[in-house]
Parts: sequence; C-alpha cells; structure tokens
Amino acid sequence: MAGNYEKSIYNQLMEVLARLDAVEKDLSVEKVEHKEDVDRLNLKIDGLTKENTLLRNDNERLKSIINNR
Repeated sequence: MAGNYEKSIYNQLMEVLARLDAVEKDLSVEKVEHKEDVDRLNLKIDGLTKENTLLRNDNERLKSIINNR
C-alpha cells in the first residue's frame, strides 16, 4: 500500500508541475503582450504631448494677437 501512495503523490506532483509550467508560459506571453501595449501607448502619449504643446503655443499666439488689437 505504501508504494501506491508514493506513486499517487508523485503523479499528483507531476500534474501540478505540468500545470505550473503551463501557467508560467501563459504569463510569459501576457507579459510580452502587455509590454507591447505599454510601448504603443507611450508612443501615443508622446505624440499627444507634442500636439498639446503645439496647440497651447498656438493658442497663446492667437490670444496675444487678439489682445494687441
């Protein structure tokens, strides 16, 4: 009976390790996807920040023109 118990524990351990490997693989894929999302969003933020700066400068220029009348 002890032999079956040890074999059963070993089989359970192997199943848990296999599930752990699968979860680690999934997490690795998600990590790459999230990094790509962050990189893409950072590029978008940079572009919007530059556009915002241009619009603010243009707004100040137009206000200056209006105030000088």
